[in-house]
Amino acid sequence: MSVEPSGPAGNTENSAPHQPDPQVTPEAVSKDPVTQRREAREHGDRDAIVVASRTLWQQLMRSGDRRAISALIADLRTERDVGRTDGDVSYQALCDSTLGLVYTRSGDFDAGEDAYRSAVRGYRSLENDAEVAGVRYHLGCLYAQSGRTDEARQQFQAALSTFRDKKMGAWFAQANLRLADTLTSGDAQRIRHLKEALGVFVGAKRDREAADCATKLADSYAQAGNKKIAEQLYHEASNLYEKVSAPPAHADVLVRTAFFLSHHQRDREAEFYFSLALDASLSAGAIPLVALCDAGTALAWDRVSLMSYSRENILSHGVALMLPSLLYFDAVSPASDTAGENSAASWHSILSDLLSWCVAALPRNEHTESLHHEIAKFAAERGYLTSPAEPKPRRKLRKYRIATPDVTPRLAELHRLLRTSTIAAADNWPQDSGSEGLTRYVRVARRRYSPAVSDGNRGGDSL
Repeated sequence: MSVEPSGPAGNTENSAPHQPDPQVTPEAVSKDPVTQRREAREHGDRDAIVVASRTLWQQLMRSGDRRAISALIADLRTERDVGRTDGDVSYQALCDSTLGLVYTRSGDFDAGEDAYRSAVRGYRSLENDAEVAGVRYHLGCLYAQSGRTDEARQQFQAALSTFRDKKMGAWFAQANLRLADTLTSGDAQRIRHLKEALGVFVGAKRDREAADCATKLADSYAQAGNKKIAEQLYHEASNLYEKVSAPPAHADVLVRTAFFLSHHQRDREAEFYFSLALDASLSAGAIPLVALCDAGTALAWDRVSLMSYSRENILSHGVALMLPSLLYFDAVSPASDTAGENSAASWHSILSDLLSWCVAALPRNEHTESLHHEIAKFAAERGYLTSPAEPKPRRKLRKYRIATPDVTPRLAELHRLLRTSTIAAADNWPQDSGSEGLTRYVRVARRRYSPAVSDGNRGGDSL
């Protein structure tokens, strides 16, 4: 199959399962791949030619710089012509499939599609079903990457049956994962494909891939309304991430669990899981998740204090956690993402709602009036609305208790944005106002959400 340094799901067996890798002599290992290939060609040793070419292409592909990629493309085209001249259809198809992979990674989807289709024709003429399936899998990845979801689904489905028949476990699992990604969360077919992939990973004791798959499957079951299985899978994924020492992923799945519990009104459990996620995020140095956990904890306190006579004090502590986190997210939010530009799930819209919560939760008295004024000034400067654009039902409480908008679902949307965004350095902090109101929270945010954050620097405790 095409040369890919780490094949599907970490598979490094790039050749078809019924074709054992050619033997490499100790003498050949000491030579560079170009020399190996030239000598192999002089001796007419086709297997050695393939081994040398693959080694060279992998080296150039791993390098990643422009000159190496240009050299790789040039070499692949030359070798494809050599294969055509020699009548070696298999070698020619190998060059085409590898070209398709290189073009796809470079973003040249049209050239990649042409190369993959040429490889499919070559392998099909040789009746090599395993190689055809491998190329169609990569063609599906190209279509998915370029937004052609329906065509991607067709390619993955076509490859899947061959992977199953040929017992190509890693490829079968990865094709199921890719196919699941073309379906909506909660869809019964998506769940079926994720279960197929999870079964392979668990059977092969590939714990990291199993944890990733279990997380996706838990999200799908949660979306489908199957609370019991979703919760079990979140716990299994958490245990697996701990087992393989993957702190960022472990922190992320704990956050997902907290939001899942919050969605089902299990607020004290959600608070506990935000605390677990916070410790894991601090250990992993996952700064955005640290800020997210602070905000989630503040909102959990809001919910559990609904009928408490100490609600005002609890909300004050919640604002002390939420404001630094909100200021951090404002400082790292994409500059182009302003009000009205994207959907309601945009950074700006979500941060507007979180700021609205702070305004509602912060008591109004002579001690907080200056902070209310500075929050209003900050909102005006950034273009945030300090109340939801559309009136939302507020929870009914006794008159003397503070009512707040329920923005936990909006924070969950921010979590989804964090998973699909590249978080820049926090360099867009509000200007020092000269007073101790909002400036105090900016200082806390800059200290707490710095790259040097550690388990001993829980910033908000100093408020």
